[in-house]
Amino acid sequence: IYAKSATNLGNYYSYISKNDSAYYYYSIAEKQYKKLLDIKSLANIYFQKATILYKESDLLGCEIATMTALSFAKKTKNLILIYECYTNLGKISSEFGNHKMALFYFQKALNTIKNAETVPNKLYYIAKNQYDIGCVFLQTKHYIAAKHKFSEGLKFTNNYKTDPSLYAALLNH
Repeated sequence: IYAKSATNLGNYYSYISKNDSAYYYYSIAEKQYKKLLDIKSLANIYFQKATILYKESDLLGCEIATMTALSFAKKTKNLILIYECYTNLGKISSEFGNHKMALFYFQKALNTIKNAETVPNKLYYIAKNQYDIGCVFLQTKHYIAAKHKFSEGLKFTNNYKTDPSLYAALLNH
C-alpha cells in the first residue's frame, strides 16, 4: 500500500509539473517495490523516473533509467512499455546527435509493436513511431525520407480521433 501511495503521489506531482517532488516519491516507491520484488511496478517506476529526467534534460540519467525500465519490461513482456522504452532511447540518441542509433531504437520500437497481436491502439503507436523517425530525418536534412515517414504516419488514420495533436504534427510536416 505504501509503494502504491508513493507512486500515486509521484504521478500527481508529475501531472502538475513538480518534477522534483515527483522524482522524490517515485524513488520512495522504487525502494518499496524492490522490497516486494514487484518487477512489473519497478519497470513502470523506472520509466516514470526516466520521463522526469528527460523533462529536466538529464539525458544520461534518463538513458540509465530507461535501460533499467526496459530490462524489467522485457521480463514482464509488457510490449507497450518496451515500445515506450525503445522510443525514449531513440529520442535520447537523437538529442545526443547519434541519429543512426536513434533510428535503430525507433526501428526496434516499431518491430515490437508490429509483431504484437494484442496491443490496443496499435495504429496509434505505429503512426507515432513514423513521426519520430520522420523527425530524425528532418534533423539530418533528409527531407524526402522525412516527408515519406510523415505520410506513412498519416496512413494509419483514426489519428485525428485517437490523438489530434499527433495528427496535426504529421500534417504540419
